[in-house]
Amino acid sequence: MNNENQISSFFINRPVTTILISLSIIIFGLFAYFKLPVNDLPSVDFPTIEVTATLPGASPETMASTVALPLEKEFSTIDGITSMVSTNTKGSTRITIQFKLEKNIDIAAQDILNPIGSGHGKCVDPGIITSSLTGQSMVGEVRLST
Repeated sequence: MNNENQISSFFINRPVTTILISLSIIIFGLFAYFKLPVNDLPSVDFPTIEVTATLPGASPETMASTVALPLEKEFSTIDGITSMVSTNTKGSTRITIQFKLEKNIDIAAQDILNPIGSGHGKCVDPGIITSSLTGQSMVGEVRLST
């Protein structure tokens, strides 16, 4: 007899043992299922990068048209962006870029640096540029100044 027949014949010849093993597996499975931690609203931190550009004395409308809009157009070509929000105040623009959960924050930061460093900005010059993750301690920030 081969090995498969031995296993089958063991369970066929011992129905009580087969039922007890089956019930044990079901009971332990149900126990484990109800012990699994499940949250209705799990805490998920999406990779987020914030770009800040300053132009002292400029109105919010000027910041939006001359700084935020060109940067947003450049950033919109980057893969994996789920949302991009800009806030313009007097002399300052803040662009918050959120990426898909699976996007590596270091690669995302490099993707943000490429348009800035390529000489795009006749209105902005790159300053200190780093990245951050929302919900964690700030690693740094992207700052552009004219």
